[in-house]
Amino acid sequence: MAFDGHHFRIIGDAVADEQGTHIKVREIPDSSTLNPDGAGERGIFKSLKMTLCKVALEQQDVNQLRYVQKMDDGSITLQRESIGIKIGKAKKVLLVLHGMAGDGLEMYKAIHDNLPDASLQGYDLVLIYDYESLNTPLDETARMLGATLSDYGFGKDEKRVTIISHSLGGLIARWVIEQEGGNAYVDHCILVGTPNNGSMYGKIDGYVRWAQTALDLAINFIPNIVPFSGILLKFLKTASELGGSIAQIDPDSDFINKLNSSKDPGTKYTVISGDAAGMDDSGGAYDGFFEKAKSQLGNWMNSNEPNDLFAPVRSLQCKELWEGRNAENKILDPVTNHHFGYFVTQGGTRDGNTVWKVLAERI
Repeated sequence: MAFDGHHFRIIGDAVADEQGTHIKVREIPDSSTLNPDGAGERGIFKSLKMTLCKVALEQQDVNQLRYVQKMDDGSITLQRESIGIKIGKAKKVLLVLHGMAGDGLEMYKAIHDNLPDASLQGYDLVLIYDYESLNTPLDETARMLGATLSDYGFGKDEKRVTIISHSLGGLIARWVIEQEGGNAYVDHCILVGTPNNGSMYGKIDGYVRWAQTALDLAINFIPNIVPFSGILLKFLKTASELGGSIAQIDPDSDFINKLNSSKDPGTKYTVISGDAAGMDDSGGAYDGFFEKAKSQLGNWMNSNEPNDLFAPVRSLQCKELWEGRNAENKILDPVTNHHFGYFVTQGGTRDGNTVWKVLAERI
């Protein structure tokens, strides 16, 4: 039995035999019922749900490509019905890829609400690819995405794609483009907070430190997570042992080194990094938290060099990687933000040096 935020539900069975009691979980309640307005809750719970469905329930079809549909009441939803028809008619497509513990729909809603209408009106279709981001190797996810896009005809006609990606989603996008032939249809890829040369949190001891601070952030600013904090902390601290996407962001990993050895695909990249050091959290809900986080993480990570609390700016920008590549590539100065705040609008920042200003100029 589980409580989904509103009701108790039967989600499995218990069977006793000579070896003890065995519990079989058939489903995990939809996390969106926890708080309809809580984008943060949906992101982390959705990621955990997708991971548990894959690992514990052995479901293989957890990744989904869907299109954005604006309803008559103005709300934005994701649909799969008639997706083939929608893609078949589209010429210019925007693809959104969330990051670790992210949520594609919430990421797009933030983009929709904060960019000028003209920035998005040029696209015939917006696609969102939600994927299990904690356990599945990034190259495996990229191959699945590339195969899905190929099945829908990308690379076989004149359809062109722009990608907006965050965090690990940027590594997946780069792999599709540089290792799976995605450069045949991706014109422009925007990397936001992507650890292009890895992160120390790909190492187990570093990951445990990051997981603790990430959960501190969730507990302080996502109240509905508090009752589950013990379970989440145990999961986050042991996730790196699963050997999936987390281990692959180690700067020494085969994944990072193979990806960065790719030839120039010719696709245009825009690289957006963040530096948490300049964040002014005084007087707000974050008051005092970032100073503690920067003390716990920033000082330990790479000798106190500029970082977004997940990766150093040096890795996010990875300037050496882009040397000699497409002359249209742009490696921009860091915006003032932390890793999970790029797509969160903070009071008084929309017209400043934020991801919104940069996207409005580049998309």
